[in-house]
Amino acid sequence: MTLPPYQRQGYGRLLIDFSYLLTKNEGKIGSPEKPLSDLGLISYRSYWKDLLLSYLATYTEKNVYIKDMSTEMAVSSYDIVSTFQAMGMMKYWKGKHILLRRQDLLEEFLERQKRRRADYKEIDPKCLNWRPYVPPPPSEDQTSSNKNKAAAANKAAADRKKAQAAASSQ
Repeated sequence: MTLPPYQRQGYGRLLIDFSYLLTKNEGKIGSPEKPLSDLGLISYRSYWKDLLLSYLATYTEKNVYIKDMSTEMAVSSYDIVSTFQAMGMMKYWKGKHILLRRQDLLEEFLERQKRRRADYKEIDPKCLNWRPYVPPPPSEDQTSSNKNKAAAANKAAADRKKAQAAASSQ
């Protein structure tokens, strides 16, 4: 969330970019918490649009795969597809989804990149020094204690069944 005095200054996009940078660093695929507010959808859709157009502007292969894009950018495939649909770049043809290379959108995007303000806020991924928290594996004592608790619970359940069976047979 960006507070009102700081809106329209690039901080919302910076926070979105930072969250995806952390997600990518974890080796996961990310997506914002749904449902998005109207302004949230506009902000994320704008971010995804620029991210996808930047990807396509440098992409040289003939076929593009949503799953590969999702993995490389750490953006969920649902968000990628919905953004392509909103841009009018995805069509259903002869039983398959195809991606249309809209040169007008790519040229407009590249022109906007050239005119970007001098104070454009960006995070340098090389400066991120962060590692995700990985809980330590359970110690030997915890593992054996958990096994003992599970065995005791199973034995208690079996004893209850035997008692119920004995009571119902009388």
